[in-house]
Amino acid sequence: IVDEVEARAVVWEAVAHYRAEEAQALVCAYDSDDPNDVFLGYRVADDRRYEFGALKSDLPLHLRILFDSTEDVPMLDARTGVLIYQRTRAGKHVVVRARGRRRPLLTGVLSS
Repeated sequence: IVDEVEARAVVWEAVAHYRAEEAQALVCAYDSDDPNDVFLGYRVADDRRYEFGALKSDLPLHLRILFDSTEDVPMLDARTGVLIYQRTRAGKHVVVRARGRRRPLLTGVLSS
């Protein structure tokens, strides 16, 4: 659990890493009445990236960034891994860091 100042710094740094192409995927969900108030970004190759929605300067309700960098990412202290930020209903700010390879999507969950 971190304070709001640190939460804003973590979110800003995560977005900066995504824009610098040091992350494979970024998901942000914001707090508004608009059901499309999300950003989904996914890098499939060094020169191709798919994005939906818009990043905002507001603190999101949820952020998940999947790192796949050629060098260590200081906020993760590893080249690969995931960082998750979550704002709880009580207004607390939670940051979770997990180093190592992570799958961006679940596979094998649905069977025919």
